[in-house]
Amino acid sequence: MKANRGIFLLALATLLLLSYDLFSQDNETIFEPSGDIYGLIFTNIHSDFNSGNSAFEIQRAYLGYKHKIDNYFSANIKLDISSNGGDEKRYAYFKNAMITYTNRNISLNFGLIDVYMFKTHEKFFGKRYIYKSFLDFNKFGSSSDLGASFIYKLNDKLNLDFSVLNGEGYSHIQLDNTYKAALGLSFNPIENLYSRLYFDYSEKTHAQASYTAFLGYKQSNKFSVGMEYNYQVNNNFAEDHSLFGYSVYGTLNIMEKWELFARYDDLESNKITGEVNNWNLSKDGNTIISGLQFSPVKEIRLALNYLGFINDDTNARDISAIYFNLEYKF
Repeated sequence: MKANRGIFLLALATLLLLSYDLFSQDNETIFEPSGDIYGLIFTNIHSDFNSGNSAFEIQRAYLGYKHKIDNYFSANIKLDISSNGGDEKRYAYFKNAMITYTNRNISLNFGLIDVYMFKTHEKFFGKRYIYKSFLDFNKFGSSSDLGASFIYKLNDKLNLDFSVLNGEGYSHIQLDNTYKAALGLSFNPIENLYSRLYFDYSEKTHAQASYTAFLGYKQSNKFSVGMEYNYQVNNNFAEDHSLFGYSVYGTLNIMEKWELFARYDDLESNKITGEVNNWNLSKDGNTIISGLQFSPVKEIRLALNYLGFINDDTNARDISAIYFNLEYKF
């Protein structure tokens, strides 16, 4: 475990070095502390043609509070109420419990913080209330975790983010000697073109490493198209158990408040020496999502869409379902 401690100490030292100007603050201005309550609800009704099952479902509910302390410090606490791995019961977790410091081109976060592994991809497509991103759904990593992060805006086109994380996610917080170090680079070379590279590393019995590349083009209120490729070595720290695949997605505004969208995912795993099938065969396959979104007001989005999953395992049942999804946020 010495390697893990070394990674953590190196990452922590880098965070401190890069944030050298933490206390070299600009001239103080009069500030009035303020705060806001916010919330988010994902719900749907769906019917699976293959199984014959249909149901109403509340996928997730968020309730949080953001407080602006002064010109530099703010706090955010968010509660996540959702199912646990398909369990019918609902569980409440702290999704965020964090302090943020912002000054000029730098931002520091500490506590139960957001993880930047797939934030860019998720925000670009903008359909989280319908389906999780490729990385999130296939459990390449968590959307939040205990740790510290540093974001530095080098210029209008280039951003760097670096994080030191506990590595267990927000719903399975565990104290051990394992840490995850993550590095991301976002580059927007021209207007409307977005790109991002991401890498993380952690080690237990074996070293796990994730590599992600994203490229997208978006014209607001017109259309967007994006694609990502993802690769993870030693998934869940299991030797020679790799996951990889890509996701392609796009949107098209057909009139005010109406939008067409589509997405295609392909997940694959490697074949372990001596085995006949890929180690993750039961979950490998292709996902297809397409539909129509309507947003009557900015707080509400409605979508009628098709979800299909074609399993690589010919003995497994495919999914073919119709969904009506709703998102409400305040």
